[in-house]
Amino acid sequence: MTAASPTPSGDPLLAAKLSVPPVLRGLVGRRRLLDRLTEGTNGPLTLVTGPAGAGKTTAVASWAHQGTAPGPVVWVTPDREDSPRVFWAHVLEAFRRRLLLPDGGAGLPRAGDSAGRALLVRFAAALEGLAEPVVLVVDGLDKVPGREVAAGLEFLVDHAGPGLRLLLTSRVDPLLPLHRYRAEGRLCELRGAELAFTPREAAALLRGHGLAPGGEVVAGLTRRTEGWAAGLRLCALAVQRSGDPAGFATSYLASEQAVADYLLAEVLDAQPAAAQELLARTSVLDRVHPDLADALTGRTDAERILDRLVRDNCFVQPVAGTRWFRVHPLFAGVLHARLRSRWPGLEPVLHRRAARWFAASGQLTETLVHAAAAGDWPYAAGEAVRQLLAGRLLAGLDEGRLDALFSGMPADVPGAEAALVTAARLLARHDAAAARRWVLRAERRVRHRGTGAGPEVRLTLALLRLLLAPHGTGSGAGAAARRTAELMAEVPAYRLKEHPEIEALRCHGRACALLAAGRPDEARAAFEETVRACTGEATHLVRHAAWGRLALAEAVRGELTAAADHAARALDVAERQGIPEDRRSGAGRLALATVACERGDFPTARH
Repeated sequence: MTAASPTPSGDPLLAAKLSVPPVLRGLVGRRRLLDRLTEGTNGPLTLVTGPAGAGKTTAVASWAHQGTAPGPVVWVTPDREDSPRVFWAHVLEAFRRRLLLPDGGAGLPRAGDSAGRALLVRFAAALEGLAEPVVLVVDGLDKVPGREVAAGLEFLVDHAGPGLRLLLTSRVDPLLPLHRYRAEGRLCELRGAELAFTPREAAALLRGHGLAPGGEVVAGLTRRTEGWAAGLRLCALAVQRSGDPAGFATSYLASEQAVADYLLAEVLDAQPAAAQELLARTSVLDRVHPDLADALTGRTDAERILDRLVRDNCFVQPVAGTRWFRVHPLFAGVLHARLRSRWPGLEPVLHRRAARWFAASGQLTETLVHAAAAGDWPYAAGEAVRQLLAGRLLAGLDEGRLDALFSGMPADVPGAEAALVTAARLLARHDAAAARRWVLRAERRVRHRGTGAGPEVRLTLALLRLLLAPHGTGSGAGAAARRTAELMAEVPAYRLKEHPEIEALRCHGRACALLAAGRPDEARAAFEETVRACTGEATHLVRHAAWGRLALAEAVRGELTAAADHAARALDVAERQGIPEDRRSGAGRLALATVACERGDFPTARH
């Protein structure tokens, strides 16, 4: 059905553009949003912004249908092809159809007349005479090109009187003086984060589609979509079509392609070529830094592009308080697939560039993640040794993640560094025999390299030799400890300051070797030195082990009170610092058992 009044081009006005959209089947009544819209329309301007598919139109249409508006609702949905004259023609026709103008519209321009200042002045004057407030909803203001329509709306906000309540939806902030409206308390804003579905709302949406997944599935789905309305709905529809609602988690995979198609059409393909390429190339990252994005793209304007993507609600968000950005996980998956299909073979190159950028920034874990993803194992192992990774592994710092990063490294990677990393991983898992074999391999490679081995390589090798000494005869521990100390002096002081666990491990290795060699008096003094060397959070595991072995040395000497005290300290460190059971030393408990036996308390000893 069309209206009789023509647009400036002579085309009829479309009734669909002047009607509140119908409520979708399975709509979730989100009271918190409806109340916010009611509250907002008590003032002159309400702005609802969010990315494509965030549920802007659905929320506002649901609110319009529920009947809590302060007065009649006039709805206008512009198109991208609408000129300012066509836009205002639809606005005027919408008011005429609702018979809201005090004189029935007499004296106002016809729909086909110019949309200049004269029209706005007469329209504002007519609105001043409204008997009750009227809410003008402009749904999708971002579709209207240029600044002219926004300037006209600003004029109405400032001059139409208190009867006009403007409600705008848009993917981007409109060209209005929002800062001034905020300062004056005349603006109510609903942003993408507020539009996101909570787990409870997501569960209600799924039930509206005849689905009843468990709480864990709903929570996981909400996390993955980050409450994005279109993603949740596409998932529900895919599961419905699958005919297997019980297999919800599996059926969700069917919605991945639907989500990808939506994001490609509505978000990515709408971006300029430079933004599309930047998004695809940075899809190898968990988070995007402008300088890193420049390194991956060869551009110099990544920050400007990222800022625009944020402003345009293109599923890119800044990380508060930093220069970093994050991409919505669903969009990141689509971008990664685009990278692989459009630029095959580029992904490893990007990971190598990222690894070197992170290395220059001093971020070891991220360096190793990207070097491993690129399959650049010599570089990964070299950086790991240069950054004294062996100390972190053996001191239990991120041991699980660091071990996992190198789990895919082939056994035939050349260089002493790869052999040292493998030895450290094995020793951290208490496989001393296998670790010794890799240390011997590293020694041969260092000898082959001659004077080319850096101080970090030689220090790591000496430290591993020292820590392996108690697992052999215990002989040579003193020489290994001295050699480790000498090599520590060759490593840059700032690096050792960043790694206090190296000195703690050196002291602990010497003490353990002395204890294994049957020299408890010297071992006791060495363990006391170890405890003093354990400074900061990086040495919790070493401190725990040192207290326990000190207690054991004292128990062997018959110093039962001191042994019980130090064993209790070992257990206390483990509990307070949350050291996992499989990383804890049994020495403290063995010392307590020894003390209990000496005191004749056999039930406690057995426990």
